[in-house]
Amino acid sequence: MEEDLHAPLTPGPDDALPLACAAAVERWWSEARKHLQPESRVLGGRPFTATSLVEALETLPMRRRPPLALELAIRTGGQYAVVPHGWLHVQRRQAAEARSWSRGASLRPFATWMSR
Repeated sequence: MEEDLHAPLTPGPDDALPLACAAAVERWWSEARKHLQPESRVLGGRPFTATSLVEALETLPMRRRPPLALELAIRTGGQYAVVPHGWLHVQRRQAAEARSWSRGASLRPFATWMSR
């Protein structure tokens, strides 16, 4: 068996996060599922829109930003990009620039891009 030489030797910040109570999560989802539409997405409990995407990039913790930054770059064809591991003042400037794009309605799921 080969050892992973890139594995961290000390606990990271994610190791300090509390574990979710599986029963409580299942109860929440069983109720929340009734209010969700299969063709829509939510982010932070709100409809997933261009505005909510940019706001999330400005407000969510750093560890949650990389996939959202990738989504922004893909959806704007690379016109707007937020570097999630960059300096905060740079991220804020990049997100502010993306606000001009974020005047849109709900964003279609990526899966709908492939069907015509």
